[in-house]
Amino acid sequence: DKIIGAILLGRFTSAGAIYTTGRLTSDMVLKCARIGIPVVMSRTSPSSLGLAIARRAGVTLAAYARPDRVNIFNAPERIV
Repeated sequence: DKIIGAILLGRFTSAGAIYTTGRLTSDMVLKCARIGIPVVMSRTSPSSLGLAIARRAGVTLAAYARPDRVNIFNAPERIV
């Protein structure tokens, strides 16, 4: 929420991705989609509603992120 607020206040000009340690809930995914963040990453799982919103909004979710692996949900072509 702090990063999203900082983007809305103009402290950051853009964000290509956001990483969070929390769960990718519908609220988090919706906030990111509304301000145009195309990739949202987390070390934990997405909620089923968060995943549905991401698919509908065209947001890539990268969950279970670890140094050696990550699960990509929706639009994997964004991840290189």
